Amino acid sequence: MESATGCYSEHTAEYALIPRIVTILHGAFGYVIPFYFWANREGANLSVLNAPSSTVRLLAVYPRRPKMEAPSEGNLLVKLNAELYDYAAVAEPSGIPVIAGLPLARSLFELGIQPECLWFAITDSDQPPCDVLMWLDETGRILTPSSTEAGAAELLSDESIREMVLGRARPMHWSDAVRAIRESRTSSNRWRYPFWGSNRKPFYVACFDS
Repeated sequence: MESATGCYSEHTAEYALIPRIVTILHGAFGYVIPFYFWANREGANLSVLNAPSSTVRLLAVYPRRPKMEAPSEGNLLVKLNAELYDYAAVAEPSGIPVIAGLPLARSLFELGIQPECLWFAITDSDQPPCDVLMWLDETGRILTPSSTEAGAAELLSDESIREMVLGRARPMHWSDAVRAIRESRTSSNRWRYPFWGSNRKPFYVACFDS
Protein backbone atom coordinates (compact mmCIF):
# COMPACT_ATOMS: atom_id res chain seq x y z
CA MET A 1 0.00 0.00 0.00
CA GLU A 2 2.88 2.37 0.73
CA SER A 3 3.99 1.89 -2.89
CA ALA A 4 0.72 3.29 -4.26
CA THR A 5 1.11 6.65 -5.94
CA GLY A 6 -0.82 8.98 -8.22
CA CYS A 7 0.10 10.87 -11.38
CA TYR A 8 -1.61 14.20 -10.74
CA SER A 9 -1.94 16.54 -7.79
CA GLU A 10 -4.91 17.49 -5.64
CA HIS A 11 -4.79 20.94 -7.22
CA THR A 12 -5.22 19.36 -10.66
CA ALA A 13 -8.09 17.23 -9.29
CA GLU A 14 -9.89 20.46 -8.35
CA TYR A 15 -10.39 21.29 -12.04
CA ALA A 16 -12.49 18.14 -12.46
CA LEU A 17 -14.34 18.53 -9.17
CA ILE A 18 -15.39 22.18 -9.36
CA PRO A 19 -17.64 22.02 -12.48
CA ARG A 20 -19.37 18.96 -11.06
CA ILE A 21 -20.04 20.35 -7.56
CA VAL A 22 -21.30 23.63 -9.05
CA THR A 23 -23.73 21.69 -11.27
CA ILE A 24 -24.95 19.65 -8.29
CA LEU A 25 -25.71 22.75 -6.21
CA HIS A 26 -27.09 25.01 -8.94
CA GLY A 27 -30.49 23.37 -8.78
CA ALA A 28 -30.98 24.30 -5.13
CA PHE A 29 -29.63 27.86 -5.03
CA GLY A 30 -29.91 31.12 -6.91
CA TYR A 31 -26.25 31.12 -7.82
CA VAL A 32 -23.16 29.20 -6.80
CA ILE A 33 -19.56 30.46 -6.65
CA PRO A 34 -16.51 28.24 -6.08
CA PHE A 35 -13.53 30.05 -4.58
CA TYR A 36 -10.21 29.65 -2.85
CA PHE A 37 -9.88 31.71 0.31
CA TRP A 38 -7.09 34.20 0.82
CA ALA A 39 -7.57 36.40 3.86
CA ASN A 40 -6.32 39.52 2.05
CA ARG A 41 -8.30 38.84 -1.14
CA GLU A 42 -11.63 37.00 -0.72
CA GLY A 43 -11.57 37.90 2.97
CA ALA A 44 -10.54 41.54 2.55
CA ASN A 45 -12.69 44.56 3.43
CA LEU A 46 -13.20 45.33 -0.26
CA SER A 47 -14.71 41.89 -0.79
CA VAL A 48 -17.03 42.39 2.17
CA LEU A 49 -18.12 45.85 0.97
CA ASN A 50 -18.94 44.50 -2.52
CA ALA A 51 -20.88 41.49 -1.27
CA PRO A 52 -24.61 41.11 -2.06
CA SER A 53 -27.14 41.59 0.72
CA SER A 54 -28.50 38.05 0.38
CA THR A 55 -27.34 35.30 2.70
CA VAL A 56 -24.86 32.61 1.70
CA ARG A 57 -24.22 29.03 2.77
CA LEU A 58 -20.70 27.61 2.57
CA LEU A 59 -19.45 24.14 1.73
CA ALA A 60 -15.78 23.22 2.18
CA VAL A 61 -14.44 20.67 -0.33
CA TYR A 62 -11.11 18.87 -0.01
CA PRO A 63 -9.83 17.51 -3.35
CA ARG A 64 -8.44 13.98 -3.24
CA ARG A 65 -6.55 12.09 -5.92
CA PRO A 66 -6.64 8.35 -6.60
CA LYS A 67 -3.48 6.30 -6.22
CA MET A 68 -2.49 2.92 -7.63
CA GLU A 69 0.36 0.48 -7.22
CA ALA A 70 0.99 0.00 -10.96
CA PRO A 71 -0.33 1.46 -14.23
CA SER A 72 -2.06 -1.82 -14.99
CA GLU A 73 -3.65 -2.04 -11.52
CA GLY A 74 -7.43 -1.86 -11.79
CA ASN A 75 -8.16 -0.84 -8.21
CA LEU A 76 -7.60 2.63 -6.79
CA LEU A 77 -6.56 3.79 -3.34
CA VAL A 78 -8.01 6.90 -1.71
CA LYS A 79 -6.76 8.45 1.51
CA LEU A 80 -8.84 10.77 3.68
CA ASN A 81 -6.28 12.31 5.99
CA ALA A 82 -6.92 12.80 9.69
CA GLU A 83 -6.33 16.49 9.12
CA LEU A 84 -9.59 16.71 7.15
CA TYR A 85 -11.58 15.40 10.10
CA ASP A 86 -9.73 17.74 12.44
CA TYR A 87 -10.85 20.68 10.29
CA ALA A 88 -14.43 19.40 10.17
CA ALA A 89 -14.50 19.36 13.98
CA VAL A 90 -14.16 23.15 14.04
CA ALA A 91 -15.80 24.06 10.72
CA GLU A 92 -19.11 22.28 11.34
CA PRO A 93 -19.89 24.23 14.54
CA SER A 94 -19.13 27.39 12.55
CA GLY A 95 -21.81 26.43 10.04
CA ILE A 96 -19.52 25.04 7.30
CA PRO A 97 -20.03 21.36 6.40
CA VAL A 98 -17.01 19.57 4.94
CA ILE A 99 -16.75 16.96 2.19
CA ALA A 100 -13.99 15.43 0.07
CA GLY A 101 -14.14 14.90 -3.69
CA LEU A 102 -12.34 12.31 -5.80
CA PRO A 103 -12.30 12.14 -9.61
CA LEU A 104 -12.36 8.54 -10.86
CA ALA A 105 -9.55 9.27 -13.30
CA ARG A 106 -6.50 7.02 -13.25
CA SER A 107 -4.32 9.47 -15.15
CA LEU A 108 -4.03 13.13 -16.05
CA PHE A 109 -5.41 12.35 -19.50
CA GLU A 110 -8.58 10.67 -18.19
CA LEU A 111 -9.50 13.97 -16.57
CA GLY A 112 -10.35 15.18 -20.08
CA ILE A 113 -13.25 12.75 -20.51
CA GLN A 114 -15.41 14.18 -17.70
CA PRO A 115 -14.83 11.37 -15.21
CA GLU A 116 -17.33 10.45 -12.54
CA CYS A 117 -16.59 12.07 -9.18
CA LEU A 118 -17.08 10.48 -5.77
CA TRP A 119 -17.98 12.57 -2.73
CA PHE A 120 -17.28 11.64 0.89
CA ALA A 121 -18.77 13.18 4.02
CA ILE A 122 -16.09 14.45 6.40
CA THR A 123 -17.81 14.63 9.75
CA ASP A 124 -16.71 15.21 13.31
CA SER A 125 -16.83 12.25 15.68
CA ASP A 126 -16.07 11.48 19.31
CA GLN A 127 -12.97 9.54 18.26
CA PRO A 128 -9.57 11.20 17.65
CA PRO A 129 -9.07 11.84 13.92
CA CYS A 130 -7.13 9.20 12.01
CA ASP A 131 -6.38 8.52 8.35
CA VAL A 132 -9.05 6.61 6.44
CA LEU A 133 -7.67 4.43 3.62
CA MET A 134 -9.88 2.64 1.12
CA TRP A 135 -9.44 0.57 -2.01
CA LEU A 136 -11.98 1.22 -4.75
CA ASP A 137 -12.69 -0.72 -7.91
CA GLU A 138 -12.83 1.03 -11.29
CA THR A 139 -16.52 1.86 -10.79
CA GLY A 140 -15.87 3.58 -7.45
CA ARG A 141 -17.26 0.78 -5.28
CA ILE A 142 -15.50 0.58 -1.91
CA LEU A 143 -13.70 -2.76 -1.61
CA THR A 144 -11.71 -2.98 1.61
CA PRO A 145 -11.44 -0.09 4.05
CA SER A 146 -8.08 -0.45 5.80
CA SER A 147 -9.00 1.69 8.79
CA THR A 148 -11.10 0.98 11.83
CA GLU A 149 -12.61 4.41 11.18
CA ALA A 150 -14.05 3.35 7.82
CA GLY A 151 -17.49 4.38 9.02
CA ALA A 152 -16.30 7.97 8.75
CA ALA A 153 -16.08 7.61 4.95
CA GLU A 154 -19.72 7.90 3.96
CA LEU A 155 -20.32 8.19 0.22
CA LEU A 156 -22.65 11.03 -0.75
CA SER A 157 -25.13 11.21 -3.61
CA ASP A 158 -25.85 14.46 -5.45
CA GLU A 159 -29.10 14.82 -3.56
CA SER A 160 -27.49 14.20 -0.17
CA ILE A 161 -24.94 16.95 -0.91
CA ARG A 162 -27.77 19.39 -1.60
CA GLU A 163 -29.53 18.27 1.58
CA MET A 164 -26.30 18.68 3.56
CA VAL A 165 -25.85 22.28 2.44
CA LEU A 166 -29.53 23.14 2.96
CA GLY A 167 -29.70 21.45 6.35
CA ARG A 168 -26.28 21.96 7.91
CA ALA A 169 -24.72 25.02 6.29
CA ARG A 170 -25.66 28.12 8.28
CA PRO A 171 -27.15 31.02 6.27
CA MET A 172 -24.81 33.99 6.79
CA HIS A 173 -24.05 37.36 5.35
CA TRP A 174 -20.70 37.48 3.57
CA SER A 175 -18.96 39.30 6.45
CA ASP A 176 -20.00 36.50 8.82
CA ALA A 177 -18.95 33.86 6.29
CA VAL A 178 -15.49 35.40 6.07
CA ARG A 179 -15.27 35.43 9.86
CA ALA A 180 -16.35 31.76 10.04
CA ILE A 181 -13.66 30.71 7.55
CA ARG A 182 -10.99 32.69 9.38
CA GLU A 183 -11.92 31.25 12.75
CA SER A 184 -12.16 27.66 11.52
CA ARG A 185 -8.78 27.87 9.78
CA THR A 186 -7.01 29.23 12.85
CA SER A 187 -8.76 26.93 15.33
CA SER A 188 -7.78 23.76 13.46
CA ASN A 189 -4.13 24.10 14.35
CA ARG A 190 -2.70 20.65 14.94
CA TRP A 191 -1.19 20.57 11.45
CA ARG A 192 -0.57 24.29 11.08
CA TYR A 193 2.74 25.75 10.01
CA PRO A 194 3.91 29.24 10.95
CA PHE A 195 2.48 32.02 8.77
CA TRP A 196 0.73 29.92 6.09
CA GLY A 197 -1.29 27.39 8.07
CA SER A 198 -2.00 23.82 7.03
CA ASN A 199 -0.45 22.30 3.92
CA ARG A 200 -3.90 20.95 2.95
CA LYS A 201 -6.57 23.50 2.24
CA PRO A 202 -10.09 23.07 0.88
CA PHE A 203 -11.74 25.16 -1.74
CA TYR A 204 -15.12 26.57 -0.79
CA VAL A 205 -18.46 26.80 -2.56
CA ALA A 206 -20.64 29.80 -1.78
CA CYS A 207 -24.34 29.05 -2.30
CA PHE A 208 -26.48 32.19 -2.37
CA ASP A 209 -30.16 31.86 -1.56
CA SER A 210 -31.22 34.39 -4.19
